[in-house]
Amino acid sequence: MKHTIELCQKHNVAVGAHPSFPDRENFGRTNMNLPTEQVYQIVAEQLQVIHKIARQLGADLHHVKPHGALYNMAAKDSALANAIAKAIKDFDTGLILYGLSQSKMIEEAQKLKLQTAHEVFADRTYQPDGSLTRAQNRMH
Repeated sequence: MKHTIELCQKHNVAVGAHPSFPDRENFGRTNMNLPTEQVYQIVAEQLQVIHKIARQLGADLHHVKPHGALYNMAAKDSALANAIAKAIKDFDTGLILYGLSQSKMIEEAQKLKLQTAHEVFADRTYQPDGSLTRAQNRMH
């Protein structure tokens, strides 16, 4: 994280947090059905860690974009999205939450009056409801 923040500073890039499920072995890509209180705590703890490192380097956090399975699940699950948005709001009301356009994550963040950034992925395909399709293994 320190090296990444230093690169952000060197190249004038905004520093963001990328919280995920506690799934290091699969890089946060495994779905986990956790209580919303636990998800809130996971996000809050990860924000504290990156904030501390950023402050030591004289940087400020600009945004939060949940990672992997947490991002994908929160796009469809209002309760999960709300827990993430509340953790961010309680940490710093000035942070921007990045989320899938028209997702539950954006909807819940807006209900809490958080700033949001809507995104889509040009290299991915979408279901008719706007949700991402699962990434396919392109190896034969």
